[in-house]
Amino acid sequence: MTFDFVPNCPPYPYTTAENSPFTRVSLIERVPHIVTDIINHLHKEILKLDHKSDADSLRIDETKFIISELSKIKHEMTTGKVIPLLEHDSVGDVEEYNNYIKTYFDSQTWLQAPFLLWETYLYRRIKGLFARSKTLASFDYFEELKIKALFQSKTAILKLSKRLVDNLNNCKAQAETATNADQLAILNEVAFLEVLHNSLWGNQTDLSMFPDLKAEDLVSMQQKLLSEDANKSSTIHNDSQKIYDYFLNISSNNPDSNITVGIVLDNSGFELFGDLLLATWLIEMNLANKVVFHTKPFPWYVSDVTPNDFSYVINTLANKSTFNTSPDTSPAEIDALVSLATKWQSYVNSKKWVVETDLFWTSPYPTCFLPTKNPKLWNSLCDSKLLFFKGDLNYRKLISDLEWPVDTPFKKAIGSLSNPIPNAAPNTDNYPVIVALRTSKADVMVGVDSQIAQQLEDSDPNWRTTGKYGVIQANI
Repeated sequence: MTFDFVPNCPPYPYTTAENSPFTRVSLIERVPHIVTDIINHLHKEILKLDHKSDADSLRIDETKFIISELSKIKHEMTTGKVIPLLEHDSVGDVEEYNNYIKTYFDSQTWLQAPFLLWETYLYRRIKGLFARSKTLASFDYFEELKIKALFQSKTAILKLSKRLVDNLNNCKAQAETATNADQLAILNEVAFLEVLHNSLWGNQTDLSMFPDLKAEDLVSMQQKLLSEDANKSSTIHNDSQKIYDYFLNISSNNPDSNITVGIVLDNSGFELFGDLLLATWLIEMNLANKVVFHTKPFPWYVSDVTPNDFSYVINTLANKSTFNTSPDTSPAEIDALVSLATKWQSYVNSKKWVVETDLFWTSPYPTCFLPTKNPKLWNSLCDSKLLFFKGDLNYRKLISDLEWPVDTPFKKAIGSLSNPIPNAAPNTDNYPVIVALRTSKADVMVGVDSQIAQQLEDSDPNWRTTGKYGVIQANI
């Protein structure tokens, strides 16, 4: 069962700052804090420039102007002003944004507007300030935070690299020598489920939701991930087995391994690393022969992956000196990481891994409007047998950020992206399987048993927004 709706007449209410305490805190405190962080970062950038240099004078003036405009945005947000239309810039989607606002949410204030609208609008408006400048158009105002988070993840990255390499070697060796097919099947399945869960729980490290995340907090999250029983009880809907069975099914039905998988990425740094491990497993174990990574076209929600981030992470991790700087570093772990990252470079060069980007991913639209609003992108996505949607924002967009009953089937909530025959070869009529890997950091949630949801509500009223609980959901 699917649904279609007009954006200003949804089947269930949007979350807004008026009906959701979490969204109100996001509007009044959390997101303005992120804007303040950008302002502070820009002040530091000014200090690096030569105030006596004619070459730097324009950059200084433009940076000061952007700081002033960011302060105005903060004032609008926290005082309930009407959301203004975007000013023209070179990005290419201003008319799309403005038509959407004028048609469906005209004259709404920040308090009244849907969370999904005002939050995406904010990050898009910030990009516009930089895009209209001459000296800062390509400046990534979140880059420093993303790089810092990557290096703070050193321990977990090294350990998971070694573990993946060991698992790959073990499974391949068993395949060559094992006489017990059942034992080999179990080994392959367990290893797949491990990388899938690693990809899920890497999503906890979201800098837009936890702007004050300290290094020790990041390490603590990753240590829990590394523990053997980590997060098993915290995965409150788990379609992992269905997903693995689907991969086995399509790989057996495609002996030439003509299988493409898409990953709509969320955060850079440690989460991207986990996604790369998952993609490695798919390629090396012949579950896919091509993986397409879908990135954001410009800085977005603090830590989201851009094409530059993708290249930076792979090339940085392929450099043996990157983490080889302390006496407690394991040479075997370093070698495992470098061998993986070098393999990733070869995947990119051979087109086994492809990086793509599109303005739809930074649009205000829920994902159910993708087939009609961007049919070219949708037709391209339909080349994939399966699409992983990573993280909280992608999940919110998948289910239109509506206040669905918590036990609403995931397949229903994602609307027009669902397909009654998910095993069919992809084309415009036979859609790819949709998989969401999300740790919950916002109110909206579907596909969770109502009794489980009530138990969580009783034990932790804020369970939807803490990032402690995750879902692996598929429309199969």
